[in-house]
Amino acid sequence: MEITSLLTAVWILIVFIVLFFLLPQKLFPNRIETSSINKILSNSIYAILVVIMAGNLLPRANLFNWFTLLLCYFIWPGFYWLGKNFGQAKNLLKDYFINKYLQVLDLLEFDTLRKDFFEYFSNKKQNYFLLLKSIIKRSSNPVTILGISFFIIIFSFTITVNFSQSLKELRFPFVESYQTLLQSWQVLLNQQNSNIIFLPSIIAAISTLAGINAFEVVRFFSPILLCLLILIVAITVWNLTDYKSIGLVTFYFLAVNIFYLPKEDKIKINGLPKSLIETVLDVFGQNLSEYIFSQNTALAFIILLLTLNFFNDFIKGEYKFNFTVNKRNLVNILTCLILLGLISPLMLLPSFITMLALLIIPTIALFSLSLSLIMLILFLEVNHINFSNNFNNFNSFNNFNSFNSFELKFILPIALALFFASICQFLIYLTKFLLKHYSELVVAVLAIAISITFLPKYPNYQYVEYDISARKTLEIAQKYPKKQWLIVAPVEQLAISYGYGWYEDLNNFINKYQDKVKKKDFSFSFPLDVFIFVEKKPFIFFKQEPNQVPFSLLTDLSYKNYRSLAGRASLEQQAITLCETYRENHPELKLYYEDEVLRIYFIPKNTD
Repeated sequence: MEITSLLTAVWILIVFIVLFFLLPQKLFPNRIETSSINKILSNSIYAILVVIMAGNLLPRANLFNWFTLLLCYFIWPGFYWLGKNFGQAKNLLKDYFINKYLQVLDLLEFDTLRKDFFEYFSNKKQNYFLLLKSIIKRSSNPVTILGISFFIIIFSFTITVNFSQSLKELRFPFVESYQTLLQSWQVLLNQQNSNIIFLPSIIAAISTLAGINAFEVVRFFSPILLCLLILIVAITVWNLTDYKSIGLVTFYFLAVNIFYLPKEDKIKINGLPKSLIETVLDVFGQNLSEYIFSQNTALAFIILLLTLNFFNDFIKGEYKFNFTVNKRNLVNILTCLILLGLISPLMLLPSFITMLALLIIPTIALFSLSLSLIMLILFLEVNHINFSNNFNNFNSFNNFNSFNSFELKFILPIALALFFASICQFLIYLTKFLLKHYSELVVAVLAIAISITFLPKYPNYQYVEYDISARKTLEIAQKYPKKQWLIVAPVEQLAISYGYGWYEDLNNFINKYQDKVKKKDFSFSFPLDVFIFVEKKPFIFFKQEPNQVPFSLLTDLSYKNYRSLAGRASLEQQAITLCETYRENHPELKLYYEDEVLRIYFIPKNTD
């Protein structure tokens, strides 16, 4: 099972890299003198923009599929090519296809296909070998070799940690992943509503082009997104400070998750409000000791970092402030700002502050970014302002995510890593007079040595179901004909079964049939195969029940029935009683699956 999951993860990663990095490089050769990294990031913005637009516009016209997606993807390069070759397009296309046709005839006639095929790959192999040799020659410095080796080791550790959960389990470690999956299915099935969505559009694009179930894409996209975020943070630090060592140190900070402060659970006495200092300390204690990851926040933060990279290249490049020559960077900056404003408007504030610092005093840009992020997070938390984005306004899944509102607290560890990197930058400036060329190395080694005192921790995931529940739902979806079965279960199974079968909420099912099954003459007459998921041991959502719960949350059905342990236990017991009562008079009700935590009842469809 893990080998199959590993191959699936590798395939999804390949499609993601090709779609957002490699293919845009071929479509848009950048002629402006800029860094190779910024060229890659610049072209990836085009792919992000196209995918998001396609995911929001095509489903409304019932046109979202792999062909229309590729058509949107290549439409701008096509216009770009026609603009350059207007008036000669017909002759150029004619000559191109004639030449290709003659080449194919020559290959078939003289049997040189195999020879040319091997010669092509031999040349490619030689070119890559020469490129690798030149890279090794330029990196022959012992310090560079040490840095590359350190990067490879830490990156390998990062991949192992982040992908381990997805390879072992099918259930999602984050609540919002279920909502993302449901919205992705709506895009794939051309059922998208009027809300603007971002991450589900990317998931749907990868799913349709890779030919992979959207469930698998969501399952592996979280670790891919997190690894990408860590890399872009390190690249941004490198670009803003011009020190590779500081970027490497920042990468290490985030990769091993060293910001670990043991959290003490304190009970609020008599409901007394906390002081400002206590609130701030609680924010730091909670968010640095818990594994908080939001895909939506990560996407917004990546866009923010891309904005700063493009702006830094715009003002520092060879053609700085040349709006005619450097218009590509200007377009990228405006595109990123628009996307950032749509995804997370509050993120615009630190981006503008940092861009202003880059214009006035570039050396404090990293410090300004980190400080503005920290102050923004503290301001929101102290004033009890939870920032909800467009993803939480999804009607059919609104109750599911009500307890996990979208907040910016996830970026606190990143903000602190950036703050630490800015301190390293100032230390290099201060020690240059004494250590000269060795100041960068000494500060980097000292920073890593200090950080070793902080131990990495295993992520504290926020599960909402047993892993076996997700596995059995997927098994039913693969085993039974499409749209010929119905699952009665907690709300998590709605997203997993969507598009394959039908779903009914367990609480609604109990309310409808709890009294009816007591009658001996009552019989279910579903035209579908029905699977009723009942937990023998109710799943525990909270390690410790909250001491105080808002009234609005107490009245929320998702919290009452599935998040509260007492509510979930009561509901599951009612479900067992209902099924066993019906089973006494109807032997056709059978057990599809049973273990120590889960029991699945099966009612075959009525063929009469």
